[in-house]
Amino acid sequence: MTVRKVMVCAAVAVAGLGGVREAHADDGENSIFSFSGFGTVGVAHSSYSGADFKTEDTVPRGAGLSQSWSATQMSRLGAQIDAQFSSRFSASIQAVSEYDYDGNYAPQITIASAKYQLTPNVAVQGGRFVLPMYMLTEYSRVGYALPWARPPLEMYRSYPSIDGVELANKFNLGSAALTTQVYGGRSSHHATLTPGASTEKIDFDPVWGVTATADQGASTFRVAYVNARTTISGSALSHVASQYQQAGYGSLLDQYQATGRFGTYTALGYAYDPGDWFFRSEYAKVRGNNATILPVFTDWYVTAGYRIEQLTPYVIYGRDKDNGTTSIGAADPLGYINNALLAGDGSRHSISLGLRWDLHENMDVKLQFTRSTRDTSTSNNGLSDVAPGASLPSSYNVVFAGYDFVF
Repeated sequence: MTVRKVMVCAAVAVAGLGGVREAHADDGENSIFSFSGFGTVGVAHSSYSGADFKTEDTVPRGAGLSQSWSATQMSRLGAQIDAQFSSRFSASIQAVSEYDYDGNYAPQITIASAKYQLTPNVAVQGGRFVLPMYMLTEYSRVGYALPWARPPLEMYRSYPSIDGVELANKFNLGSAALTTQVYGGRSSHHATLTPGASTEKIDFDPVWGVTATADQGASTFRVAYVNARTTISGSALSHVASQYQQAGYGSLLDQYQATGRFGTYTALGYAYDPGDWFFRSEYAKVRGNNATILPVFTDWYVTAGYRIEQLTPYVIYGRDKDNGTTSIGAADPLGYINNALLAGDGSRHSISLGLRWDLHENMDVKLQFTRSTRDTSTSNNGLSDVAPGASLPSSYNVVFAGYDFVF
């Protein structure tokens, strides 16, 4: 699909939400509603054509095998309405049109929450909101708010929302401003693991966690912990399960299946931004409580950039290390479990060089070059949907180019 079609589909969301703003235009400055939007028009190109490079794991196609240059990996359009009903009660709704698991651009509700300010420092919100896992998760869909053309792929490959409740508390500790968030609920996603295949459903229920952020001067610290129970369902997985049951390997299936298993996510982050330059680093570790086909890995990255008037050159170095088993050998006579374990090995490192140009207020243009190198012989190096007979390269390059705007 062309960029023009992406923007046409996305405009449906903006048009629908924009009607609310117009309906209250007569209220003038006293309107309780405010409207904002954001978007990115971008392309990605992979130097390897034997497999697809995807910026998100759940979508069916990427750059490389499916198409040399792909607008689906970066282009999106979003709109948000905020309502301030009183000094204590507010609500937000956000719709985003972007390439999804079905290969479509139908607008999706990514935020739909209401917040009540219990005290000046304590607030509770309920509904759908973005899970505050990474330092930039809450606005990672807003390209203009990010310093890079594409966030570090070792960590920012999904933007999960949660349907639940959150309690936030702000307070001061010496010269530092602290914010704690305690949240719980459920999160549901769909994924097309292979182009043309049926869609699989992935549920995290329950999911709960705590995030703490400290701001002191130009420094920001963050720590997050998330615990979730995973359930994966779909016709493809049901077919595999039935084969193990029929062959008499039900106990092996029970040991390695992902459904009903708990996993934990722990992350640390630090950022320093005095204005003329910036530095940022994050570290995350995902653990499983039992041996399953769910991936177990450690991710981290460091990035820095220097602002020269409207130009900001930057560099990113990231690493993804798989900590799980990649094979159980002959213990898996049907081979499906071994294939799933091997597919989870994404051990690699990458280095990116990029440039941001703030050409106008609320608009920027970015260009980024990324080279990814696998660290193990079994690593997929961040590639998927490998063509029959193709051999994965030890290294490949990806170019990102994008135009971001907010309004």
